[in-house]
Amino acid sequence: SIVDVRKIKLMNCKTGFSIFQKKSEYGPASIFVDGYELIGVEVLSDVESGSNLELKNKIENPSTLEGYIKKIKSDKKWMESIKIKAKKRNVSIEEMVEIDAKHLRIKKNRSL
Repeated sequence: SIVDVRKIKLMNCKTGFSIFQKKSEYGPASIFVDGYELIGVEVLSDVESGSNLELKNKIENPSTLEGYIKKIKSDKKWMESIKIKAKKRNVSIEEMVEIDAKHLRIKKNRSL
């Protein structure tokens, strides 16, 4: 069995992709994914030996904590501000990035 997927969003599930051979006469299974977004997925995949999962082009959701962290880290001015705040609060830069990202996510969720 072969599955070809383009642009998929997986939300609030234990396992994102589960790949296995259904019957011996079918042979190993393969899933090819081009463009995927994960929100609340506990385990990315469960791939049986001999089967194949190929993932390309992860889509980052800017409204997730990871999305906000990525946005902060990609902005030089913002990172300079983070360094100053981290020093004032006596926390690491990574901790300060996460604090700001959490604040942004909460602020965004309140406005919805």
